[in-house]
Amino acid sequence: MELPAKSEEASLDRRLIKALGHPVRIRALEVLNARVASPSELAKELGEPLGNVAYHVKVLEAND
Repeated sequence: MELPAKSEEASLDRRLIKALGHPVRIRALEVLNARVASPSELAKELGEPLGNVAYHVKVLEAND
């Protein structure tokens, strides 16, 4: 039987799962790991609509 995770660890796990829960966010993080980019630059590089990228950037920021 596993012991329940500490609430702080569980909170971090949930945030990480949410942040990495979509392929666009993972790809955006890969780009941002290499360099600074605006949402419009990310949209062009990822081939995604700006509105979608802006949404995913907000999700990443909220789970920072």
